[in-house]
Amino acid sequence: MNAGWFSLPLITLRAMWRRKWSNLAIALMLLLGVASAIILQQLTIRQQTARSQMIQTTDIRCIVTDANGMNSENLRMLSSFVDKLTGRDEGCTLWEYADRVQALSVTPLTTPENHELRRILNFASDETLSPLSGAEITLYDGWTEAAFSTDRAVCLLPEGMAKDIGVTMTVRQEGLGPLELTVIGTVAGGSGNGIYCPFYIKWPGSVHQVFSVERCSFSIRDNERLKESKAAFFETFVQPSVTGKNDGMTYGVLIQDEAYLQTLEKIDKNLSLLRLLLPLLLLLCFCIGAFTSYLSTKGRMREFAVMRCLGMSPAKVFTIVFEEFIVIAICGGAAGFLCGYLAEGSVSIATAACALGIVGVYLTGAAIAALRVCRVNVMKLMKGENEA
Repeated sequence: MNAGWFSLPLITLRAMWRRKWSNLAIALMLLLGVASAIILQQLTIRQQTARSQMIQTTDIRCIVTDANGMNSENLRMLSSFVDKLTGRDEGCTLWEYADRVQALSVTPLTTPENHELRRILNFASDETLSPLSGAEITLYDGWTEAAFSTDRAVCLLPEGMAKDIGVTMTVRQEGLGPLELTVIGTVAGGSGNGIYCPFYIKWPGSVHQVFSVERCSFSIRDNERLKESKAAFFETFVQPSVTGKNDGMTYGVLIQDEAYLQTLEKIDKNLSLLRLLLPLLLLLCFCIGAFTSYLSTKGRMREFAVMRCLGMSPAKVFTIVFEEFIVIAICGGAAGFLCGYLAEGSVSIATAACALGIVGVYLTGAAIAALRVCRVNVMKLMKGENEA
């Protein structure tokens, strides 16, 4: 039996056909391993994507309150606190952690009477401008909401009041001179008697006016830096407590991150489990490859010994044995990949690499078992000792 290398595939196929049912069982196990690996990897990718999207899109709001956290309205807080959040305070870096700041200041006016000046950073700063409150804002041509993030002398007027005013109006508040405002739009609904202007509007004769703020809130700028951001905020604000002292100079901040942290913890637990299962699956496939190959070759040791006695080299015997495992791996792996693809609808490059890894560890285990064939003690085996 001095078989040439080119005849080995034919010998392999014949040998596989004689053990077709056991080979089919091994291929099915490999199919399940590859399909499971694909599903696990795709689940991992989806969880990672969900985690990334949640971090990028979740708006974690922070509400400024009094020191004991009981009140977030009518704070009478100095506007210098808002300066820290918006970057107006050049000596403070708190603005690096805050985004979408909302702040409202309400001041009674002496002119016109029975009206109030409502300073806002944006329309969301004042709930009386919300469509949910029935407000409808109309901006004149050429003007946008961005004007309220500046210090320009512009305003929105109640719709009924604007009809009698024209394009400009003069307002006065106690202790300050007159301020001429350009009307850039109207509000239907709203507070009724509110004149809305930019939060940082410049009042004539005032270099840097500090005023009281009724309400303030903001978002975390970067959720990846949540822990760092909270530490920074608690250097300026306190963590609200029932024992907090409301002295007019101390304010708390409620960071609404409970739901975010709970969801993030759940995703992280899922990822930890998936990352544990995949290595276990790889180990299982290695063991299957080694054990099934060992069982497959154990019952054929005398057959291999005969091949050796007929002049076949150990390398050729190994090739015959390992070729069988390669064919099983290709068939089982391809079928498993197809099943995984059909189950998931798509397969990423990382997932495909994972599937190849499953086949690779199976073949590694099979190769280790096949190597024992090359160590057969032909004389002892032929005597019936069946020793490897």
